[in-house]
Amino acid sequence: MAAVLNFTTIGVYVAMVGDGGDWTYAQGFWMTVCSAGMSSVCAILLALNSWVMHFFGKGNNLALSPVRRAFVIRLMLFVIWLAMYVTLRF
Repeated sequence: MAAVLNFTTIGVYVAMVGDGGDWTYAQGFWMTVCSAGMSSVCAILLALNSWVMHFFGKGNNLALSPVRRAFVIRLMLFVIWLAMYVTLRF
């Protein structure tokens, strides 16, 4: 859904502003393009994962060991900390 909204925003912006001069698009435009691309990749991988997990027959239960579960939780906390650090830094 986010990728669709991002690509729609890009299309509307290009249609309204166009490219009729010697100027270039701003950083925000290219960040939106990158965001749309990454959202699309994540959505495709999530759909692929859902389709592949269906064939395992375990009811989508990954059965993580305690060590692996702790690793996933620590990794998620690190990503959240990194996002907050970058957001608050600027």
